[in-house]
Amino acid sequence: MTEVRPTPPGLPPLVLVDGLHIHSKCATCLPAKCCTYIAVQIDGPRRMEDFEDYLWFVAHEGVSLYVDGGRWYLQFETRCRKLGRNNLCSIYDNRPKVCVAYTPDNCDRDDPARYAREFRTYEELLAYARKRFPNFTTGGQRAAARRHKVATVRARRVVRPRRAPAGA
Repeated sequence: MTEVRPTPPGLPPLVLVDGLHIHSKCATCLPAKCCTYIAVQIDGPRRMEDFEDYLWFVAHEGVSLYVDGGRWYLQFETRCRKLGRNNLCSIYDNRPKVCVAYTPDNCDRDDPARYAREFRTYEELLAYARKRFPNFTTGGQRAAARRHKVATVRARRVVRPRRAPAGA
């Protein structure tokens, strides 16, 4: 039998699952989505150069960027070490403040398309950067253009044959 613990008005009841009192909505969330990533707010890109770092971020596995409410976030896919095999928090009654503040009202599973913009790949962010700044080029493209320019200049140089000295 499931034990139910009362909660403040407006919040779902807490239920006892595997010895832990958790929100009833969380008890039905098998993937435990909210415990498999962390997100940190960052300054949004204001200049073309800002996209260079952001492209480097999303080039890494498990790293993405998203925009929510006009604010930019850097997200890392990483499972909480305190999430048990049963996808329940093993320190629920002693969890950190950020976990306590996260209520089922803003549950990730309720809204799969939850962000205004989301960039999971280098290509997605590059397309957005080029849309925002039509003349955007990456550092690699600029370096390649410089190498091409130098090679073109060298190829244009004409080596004149040496004239034989007069009277030879």
